[in-house]
Amino acid sequence: MSTINKAIKTLIKRIILLLPNGNEILAKAILFRNRLHPTPQDVNIEDQNPINDSVNRKGLFTDYYRNNYWGNKESVSGVGSTLEYTEQIRREIPRLVEKYKIKKFLDAPCGDYNWFQAMKKPDVMEYIGGDIVEELIKQNQMKYGNQHTRFIPIDIENDLLPQADLWLCRDCLFHFSYDDIFKTLSNFLRSDIKYILTSIHTDCTTNTDITTGGARQLNLELPPFNLCKSILYIDDWIPGYTVRRMGLWTKSMVADSVSSNPET
Repeated sequence: MSTINKAIKTLIKRIILLLPNGNEILAKAILFRNRLHPTPQDVNIEDQNPINDSVNRKGLFTDYYRNNYWGNKESVSGVGSTLEYTEQIRREIPRLVEKYKIKKFLDAPCGDYNWFQAMKKPDVMEYIGGDIVEELIKQNQMKYGNQHTRFIPIDIENDLLPQADLWLCRDCLFHFSYDDIFKTLSNFLRSDIKYILTSIHTDCTTNTDITTGGARQLNLELPPFNLCKSILYIDDWIPGYTVRRMGLWTKSMVADSVSSNPET
């Protein structure tokens, strides 16, 4: 990019940032542009059963559910949703809920609710579990739905997210392509949700693009996402598995990170 073009782009960004909520407006525009023209990266050819067309994600993940693709006897959501694996986050999330005074909690994708239903929760906290697999949502609602707990079918990339104080987006984005990650972050910025708590591989030093449905390590603090350092990290792994954590960001932090990225 020429010096003149860089100067023009910087000036436009500064003008937008002078507007009310300018950081969020700019961040949405950048995320939309990036999902149309994501940073080129090598595709991880080792991923299994990837999918190129995001409109087929519902069918893909429904098939994973029906056939217990992850091959775990305790949870159709995989080993990461077992009681053994989630022992640490089941201790720490209630502390986070208390510290940040979370009254409405969105968990999407919620999977089969295997580990969350075993976690101690405030009696007054409203829980909303969302997932793209409608069969799973119906099953969860019948088994676990009550006055403070409900489950809804939702596409976290495209559907309007319900109002909540915090969105837990666990074990999800590292299965998404860059395009689908950008869509999801953009949808978060459009929502009425203050915090996002999501999975991050902090030891990962380089991101790679994949087709949705596969898996790889993902560090949202690296290009092409460049989120700032999280408010806090919660260890979310056990010996024998890849080190990963849950990171907490506010919506304004995500917007500021995207809009201040010198590469965007």
